[in-house]
Amino acid sequence: MMNNQKTTVLLVDDKPDNLELLVTILEAQGYRTLAAENGLEALKQLKKNPVDLILSDILMPKMDGYQLCRECKKDPGLRKIPFIFYTATYVDKKDEEFGLNLGANRFLIKPLEKAVFISNIEEVLRESRAGTVPVPKIDVQHEVDYLKEYNERLILKLEDKIVQLQQELQKRCAMEEEMHKRLQELEVFYQSSFSREERIVELKQEVELLKNKLDNRN
Repeated sequence: MMNNQKTTVLLVDDKPDNLELLVTILEAQGYRTLAAENGLEALKQLKKNPVDLILSDILMPKMDGYQLCRECKKDPGLRKIPFIFYTATYVDKKDEEFGLNLGANRFLIKPLEKAVFISNIEEVLRESRAGTVPVPKIDVQHEVDYLKEYNERLILKLEDKIVQLQQELQKRCAMEEEMHKRLQELEVFYQSSFSREERIVELKQEVELLKNKLDNRN
């Protein structure tokens, strides 16, 4: 096991629960952690703090993981920091190829078993300390080359997201219709129950009247 007491990992994810889980796992292994909710916040952290490893989600507001990786690889002061993508949304082989071509060390799919997750981090840190730095296969300085690949990945992912949202909306509409139907059935049942109770009261009153008449005759 590596000595991680002086190793700082910058965690980038827009979901607080994910950040909390990653902080818990890594700090239990002796790592120091910094957290950011998107790429812009991560760049601010990188300007203020020395970091040994960046672990980033991809789909985030303001600046996503691909953009963050590109900015890091463009910056002479940041390009040697090892970069790991850790995503549950970008899971296509072409997503991985694009991420690695930007210069990332690893492209990991959530969720990973804890031992496998830690093993990947330790391997990347060993490679970094040995001087192994991935060379971007996409010219991160060339806007046209980068944007062509980036936009293709982003459009496909947004289309997938729209389909997922439409499916979720259809499910919710179906659930609402079912709930409305059940409410109508309950209302009918309640009304019929109420009517039966009224009839019972009426019958009891008639019985009492008949009893009274019989008593009077006697």
